[in-house]
Amino acid sequence: MTTPLAPCPVCQRHLRIDASLCPFCSSAVPASGARHVDRIATHVSRAAIIAMGAFATVGCSSPSASDGTIAQPYGAPPTPVRLSWTLGASQSAIKMADRAAFRLTLSVMNASPFETDPGRASLSFRVNGQLSEATTDAFVKGEITPDWSLLPAGATATDARDVGAVVFPAPGKYVIELLVGGDAVAQVAVDVAAD
Repeated sequence: MTTPLAPCPVCQRHLRIDASLCPFCSSAVPASGARHVDRIATHVSRAAIIAMGAFATVGCSSPSASDGTIAQPYGAPPTPVRLSWTLGASQSAIKMADRAAFRLTLSVMNASPFETDPGRASLSFRVNGQLSEATTDAFVKGEITPDWSLLPAGATATDARDVGAVVFPAPGKYVIELLVGGDAVAQVAVDVAAD
C-alpha cells in the first residue's frame, strides 16, 4: 500500500503525512500540519469521484491564498526559500592574549514570503580552507533560541558565540567561512597578532 499524501501547510505541495520537513520548501511540518484526508467511501466509483471533481471546479476563479497572495498552481515549482546569511566578527585584529574574547556572530534573514526553517543543522564552518568541527559544534550543538526553528517571513535570527580560543591556535591571518549545505555564503577575516 502506498503512503498517504497531504498538502504542506506552507507551500501546499503534497508530501508524505509522516514527513517532518517539506522536501519542496524546507519548512518544518508540525505533527498536526500534514493531515491525511480519508478517501471517499469505497462504494463510490472512480468515475463518480472524477465527475464530482469536474463539477466542483466549474466556476472557480484563479487560485489564491486567503491573504490575497497568489498561490502556486499544483505541480508548479514552489516559491523558492530566500535566506540571507551574514557572518560578523567582534574584532578584525586581535592579540593572542585576547582571543578568548573574540565573538563570531551569525545572522539569517528570511526574505521568503512564508515562514521557514533556516536549516541551522546543515551549517558548517571552514577556517583557512579547512572544516572546523569546533566552530561548527559551537553554533550547531550549543543552545539555540526558538526563533531559529521556524523563522517568520521578513524576520532575522542572530546568534553570537565566543570561539576565538578554538579558532585561533596561533598568530596569523584567518578567514572564517560560513557554509550552508556545503556552499560558502559568508566570510570574515581576522588578523591575530603575537602578544
